[in-house]
Amino acid sequence: MTQRATYSYRTSVFTKSRLWLLALAAIFGWCFGSVRCFGQSQDSELTFLLPAGRLECFFQTAVKNGTMEVEYQVIAGAGMDVDFTILSPEGIRLIVESRRSDGVHVLVLPNIAGINLSSFFFIYIYNKSHEKSITNN
Repeated sequence: MTQRATYSYRTSVFTKSRLWLLALAAIFGWCFGSVRCFGQSQDSELTFLLPAGRLECFFQTAVKNGTMEVEYQVIAGAGMDVDFTILSPEGIRLIVESRRSDGVHVLVLPNIAGINLSSFFFIYIYNKSHEKSITNN
C-alpha cells in the first residue's frame, strides 16, 4: 500500500510539473508572438471623409529608434487622387506626393540627441473643389 501511495504521489507531481511547463510554454508563446508583452501596439487605422477643396492634417506620435509605416488609399470619390505630405517635427517635408490615389512609406526614426523625432504630421489635400468628396482609408 505504501508503494502505491508513493507512486501515485510521484505521478501527481510529474503531472503537475508537466502542466506547469505546458502553461509556461503557452504563456511564452503568446508573449513572443504578441506585442502586448513588450509594450502597447502602435498600429492604428483611420477612415475619414475629405471634402472637395479641403485640407486635413493629422498628428501621429512615433517611437524613437523605430520605424513607422504610413499607408493611404483613396477608396471612393470623383477624382480618386489627393496630394499627400509628411512633415517632421521640425517642419521638414519628408514626403511630398501629388495626385496619387494610394501610397506606402516606411520612415526610419533615428535617435538624435536634442532633436525630438516623435511627432509627425500627415497632410491630405483634395484640390478638386468642384467635385464630390472622397473617402480616405
